[in-house]
Amino acid sequence: MNVGRPFYIVRMIADRIYQILHADRDKDKAEAMSRYMKNKFHFFGIQSPVRKNLLKSIYKETKQLTEEDLWQLTFDLWSYDQRECQYAAMDIWSHNIKRLNWQALSNVEYLITKKSWWDTVDWLAVHMAGRILKNAIDKQVTEKINEWLESDHLWLQRTTLIHQLSYKTDTNTALLNQCISTLEGDQEFFIQKAIGWALRQYSKTNPDWVREYITDRPMSTIAMREAKKYI
Repeated sequence: MNVGRPFYIVRMIADRIYQILHADRDKDKAEAMSRYMKNKFHFFGIQSPVRKNLLKSIYKETKQLTEEDLWQLTFDLWSYDQRECQYAAMDIWSHNIKRLNWQALSNVEYLITKKSWWDTVDWLAVHMAGRILKNAIDKQVTEKINEWLESDHLWLQRTTLIHQLSYKTDTNTALLNQCISTLEGDQEFFIQKAIGWALRQYSKTNPDWVREYITDRPMSTIAMREAKKYI
């Protein structure tokens, strides 16, 4: 039986990550990255390849953590102001992705709704929520998607539209249609963009289905432009 480490041990790992990133901070790049994200977040100014190289040894260490410890570390990293800490949390899960299970979905949902913006939500939606839902039973998927559709939460609703992006031939078209039909009247940019993105991605697998689906459909210019990109 795996026993979780005392909370302060996991906190020390989070602090190590913070200190490593802090030591490599770049003020000019940080300001540019913050502007790119509409000044919604603070940054150390460390780009993705550099971040991953700085932390690669710690990422390997996380494979030895229990699931409970992994989630504590994730939440600790999510609590920091600098956006690279959230990116580090996602990096960690990319190294532990096979350990995700249905019970983890509530934690993923929490992350989607905290410090939300497309840079974290899209990865969480596709790589974490999408993976969990793909391996769940139909009833669980239906109930969760309906809950998110009815939530009136922008980022949970966006998740319903894009969680199947990597499914290819396993895409549940009835579910995709339900999500689009429910949300297509919402003029929010991130919803319309997600509708188009979902259809664009599926058109790579089944262009005929997408072509027929969008014919005479009252879609926004944004969604239609994205949907027709490859057909």
